[in-house]
Amino acid sequence: DWEVKVFKSLTTRITVGIANSATHAYSDKGIIMFRNQNIKENFLDTNDLIYIKQDFANRYFNKQIKENDLLIARTGYPGTTCVVTKKYSGAQTFTTLIASPKSELDSNYCAYFFNSAVGKRLFSAAQIGGAQKNVNANTLSNICVPLPPTLAEQQKIAKALSDVDNVISTLEKLITKKKNLKQGTMQQLLTGKKRLPGFAKSDKFKQTEIGEIPEDWEVKSLSSIGEVKMCKRVLKFQTSETGEIPFYKIGTFGKEPDSYISRELFNFLKNNYSYPKKGDILISAAGTIGRPVVFDGKDSFFQDSNIVWLDNDESVISNYFLSYVFKIIKWQTEDGGIVSRLYNNNFRVTQIPIPSKSEQTAIANVLSSMDKEIEALNTKLEKYRNLKTGMMQQLLTGKIRLK
Repeated sequence: DWEVKVFKSLTTRITVGIANSATHAYSDKGIIMFRNQNIKENFLDTNDLIYIKQDFANRYFNKQIKENDLLIARTGYPGTTCVVTKKYSGAQTFTTLIASPKSELDSNYCAYFFNSAVGKRLFSAAQIGGAQKNVNANTLSNICVPLPPTLAEQQKIAKALSDVDNVISTLEKLITKKKNLKQGTMQQLLTGKKRLPGFAKSDKFKQTEIGEIPEDWEVKSLSSIGEVKMCKRVLKFQTSETGEIPFYKIGTFGKEPDSYISRELFNFLKNNYSYPKKGDILISAAGTIGRPVVFDGKDSFFQDSNIVWLDNDESVISNYFLSYVFKIIKWQTEDGGIVSRLYNNNFRVTQIPIPSKSEQTAIANVLSSMDKEIEALNTKLEKYRNLKTGMMQQLLTGKIRLK
């Protein structure tokens, strides 16, 4: 009992927002003018808003957006759709697509369909242009929309998906809050500004080259607690797109490998040259410098000079503790300049505060517990995202019906 209707038959208008230059009308306040980049899946991103003068907006009265209108991105991520809420009724847009649904089409249902895998495929197939792909009003007009027989069913589908979206949004905010809390806790615990119960022998601090630290802590340079190591160089002709042993380059470090070396070469290099041991902290020396990854001990190889590790004396500082220290280090040159990549000298001049081994373990345990909590929330978030994807595939095609 579902129908497939052409989108233009379900709307009272399909138009494009203001397409003339508006820079001369920009203002610190006035009428909001949304751009394609503000349109996200099912919501308007209000970061980096632009305002235009009232008199300029008045010239384009027929372009004003109204509550329940659909805003569709024309460029950037063509087809991405959200619904205009009452708060933004009367605002303007710059070159976005605007559609005003008839009473037989629920705006939120339509937005979910356009943002679904099926909707994205329809928009992708209809895109025009060269390097900068886009969709135009004519393209949008001819998109086919599967329609349940009643408005009530559309609204139930939209409500079910919205409920999952609310759970996802709540989890995302909670994860952000937990990450910020962890970052603050790291700064406090790893610098001694906050001590865990039972470790502070006194409340006195001492002045050092890196500022004030607890009186019972030490300051050491990274080079004094270990030697910088790297794997033997692997040449391009020795790699392949498939194989037994993953070869991580700076672009795939901490991600999925796209290059491999043979078992024979791996065994030779591992047995005759430097190779990390399980638990060593691998560090990116190029790209996003100083990014730590704990080596899991699985057979793999790492690009020389771009990925290094500190073969540290664990009687002084444990890898467990060091993995967190690396996350707050501000790498410097000898003269305090900005580092574009890490060299041995950067390790020589970089100094860190070091507590007792027992306090190192206690600090790392606290931070590890926070990591596990964040990881559990991320797992839960991924579960709900997958649930939403499945619901969209089922509900927006009528394979599952809501009563």
